[in-house]
Amino acid sequence: ISLLLLGYFIFIATGSLILDPGRWAIVNQLNKLLFSWNVVARYLHFLSASLAASGAALIFFFFIWNKERAKSEPEYQNFVLNWAGGLAFAFAFIQPLFIFWNLITLSDVALTSAIFWMSGLALVLLLFLCLSLYKILSEKSYSRGTQVFALFVLVFLVMIVNDHLAREHAIENHSDFLIHRSEEIERKLKSERELKMAESIKVDMELGKYVFTTHCLSCHRFDQKIVGPPYDQVLPKYIQDQNALIQFIRKPRKVNEGYPPMPQLGLSEKEIKSVAAYLLQQYNERKSNSTNK
Repeated sequence: ISLLLLGYFIFIATGSLILDPGRWAIVNQLNKLLFSWNVVARYLHFLSASLAASGAALIFFFFIWNKERAKSEPEYQNFVLNWAGGLAFAFAFIQPLFIFWNLITLSDVALTSAIFWMSGLALVLLLFLCLSLYKILSEKSYSRGTQVFALFVLVFLVMIVNDHLAREHAIENHSDFLIHRSEEIERKLKSERELKMAESIKVDMELGKYVFTTHCLSCHRFDQKIVGPPYDQVLPKYIQDQNALIQFIRKPRKVNEGYPPMPQLGLSEKEIKSVAAYLLQQYNERKSNSTNK
C-alpha cells in the first residue's frame, strides 16, 4: 500500500508539473518535482476523494449490487451502513476545501473560465451528494445508495474533464511557441538548401540574354527611363556585390522613389543568376566602350 501511495504521489506530481510550464526549465532534481503546494493539494484531494468514493462504493455494492448481503443481520447492516456512510460523508464534506486549494495553487497559465465553471459544477454535485449521504445516515436506509454512487462517478468525471482543460490551456502557449520555433527552423533549413542549390548552379549567358530579352526589356533600358530606372543608374552599386543583385531579382522590393515596385518574375535560380551575370557583363562592356571612345 505504501508503494502504491508513493506511486500515486509521483504520478500526481508529474501531472502538476505539466500544468506549470514555467517550472519545466528549473525542475532538474526529484525534490523539485515532488514538492509544491499544488502537488500537496492535488494529492490530498485524491486521497480524500478515494476514501469518500470507497464509502459510497461499499454502500452500493453491499446493499444494492448484492441483494443477498442486504439480508444479513440488522446489527451488521447498521454497522456497515454507519461506517461506510460516515466515511463517505466525512471525506465528501471536505472536498470543496481541496477544490479551492487546487484553484489557488494552480499556475496562472492553466486557469480559464471553464476551470471555474467545472469546479462550480463539481461543488453543486458535491452538495447533492452530501445531502444524500446525510439522508442515508439519518434515516438508516440504503435506498439512496445508487444515487450516491452515481453522483460520485459524476464528480470524478467532472474533475477529470477539469484537469484536461487545465492541461490543454497550460501547454497551449508552449505548443504555439514550439510550432513557431519549428517554422523558423524549417525556413532556415529551406533557405540553406536554396543557398547551397544556388551555389551549385552555373551561369549561362545565353539563358541570361534570353531572360533579359523576354522579361527585362519591357520595363528597362540601359540609358533611358521607361517603366523602371535606367540600368546605367542602378547597376553600379551591384558591381562589387553580384549576390545583392541576385537577391533583389529573386525578391524584388521598392527602392527608388518615383518608380513602381518591380514585380515578382517567377524565375528559376539558374535564370536569376544568369540574367544577373548578363546584366553586369553588359554594363561593364558599355562602360568599357564608353571609356575607350
